[in-house]
Amino acid sequence: MKEREEKILAYSPNWVGDAVMCLPALKALRHFYPESRILVLAVPWVKEIYELSGIPDHVLCYDRTHSHSGLRGTMEIARDIRKLGTSAAFIFPNSWRSALVPLIAGIPVRVGFSTRHRKYPLLTHFCRPEKNFKSRHQVFYYLNVVEILHPDLEKYQEKFLETPFLDIGKDYEEKCLRIARRFGLDPGRPWFAIAPGAQYGEAKLWWPENFAQVAEMVAAECESEIVILGSSSDTKIAKKVISGMKLSAFDLTGRTSLTEAMILLQRCRVFLTNDSGLMHIGAALGVPLVAIFGSTDPVHTGPYGKKERTIVLRSTVECSPCFKRVCPLGNKRCMSEINTKDVFESVMSLWKNL
Repeated sequence: MKEREEKILAYSPNWVGDAVMCLPALKALRHFYPESRILVLAVPWVKEIYELSGIPDHVLCYDRTHSHSGLRGTMEIARDIRKLGTSAAFIFPNSWRSALVPLIAGIPVRVGFSTRHRKYPLLTHFCRPEKNFKSRHQVFYYLNVVEILHPDLEKYQEKFLETPFLDIGKDYEEKCLRIARRFGLDPGRPWFAIAPGAQYGEAKLWWPENFAQVAEMVAAECESEIVILGSSSDTKIAKKVISGMKLSAFDLTGRTSLTEAMILLQRCRVFLTNDSGLMHIGAALGVPLVAIFGSTDPVHTGPYGKKERTIVLRSTVECSPCFKRVCPLGNKRCMSEINTKDVFESVMSLWKNL
């Protein structure tokens, strides 16, 4: 690497889904800085997304909960970035910390939204988000950060939004077979994946017994393996799903890395999921999926992929979307009104037509 080579820092959002939705903005940075090295600063649990995207040249790990915790850790990561001689930082989160690190690192150009009163000297280039930003998909929110410094971005926007966003790579089949053997999955049968968990509260969760019912219906109809994906925090709900089933399922929650989950997901025929990080990954990989929405808004954070490969199911109750972690009414009507018959038919429409 040439010492004089310009380096651009992209400060990543912290959630898996947001990291996926930030990928078009990274494509935009690659477009506007074709001769520069694009560096992404990311928390450990989203690092693999950027590495698999093939967009950045390098991903810096910012482990805020362990090695970079507290003021000392913040100063340490800022010191490491300063050594790189980065010329500009595009800051996608809205937090003070995300603006403070590039300032301490001495990056001369710092670009982001002026939310939470983040202005100069934290940021050198800033603006307010669009008033109606939630009426458009979140991918545009992140693209707008790049647009602050590059007002002609819209001319190239279609290029940045080309899907799928993620590509597992040429050796995907071989890797998938190795993982399948490890867990006892039969590569000779089709796989039906479900993700019954989700972060940000139980209001986003469709009933585990409903996931169980649909999974059994699909397995019976298609002679498929049932694969349950998620992090270790989803294991409890995965067990509830399995307890409601007579057929066997492969519970892989907390047993795979994020990269391994992506590889398995790429092999699945159809994917049924709540609004979750894995939902965004499935869409980014181009996996046919059915997404269930209740307390959140699919217009703003729905699966961004080809329309013929994604189906969003949501009820029309007047209180949805409420964006609450827990249902204020205590009955999750928005979820109760989504029935297993409609979900099963949606899954089968993708299964048979793709």
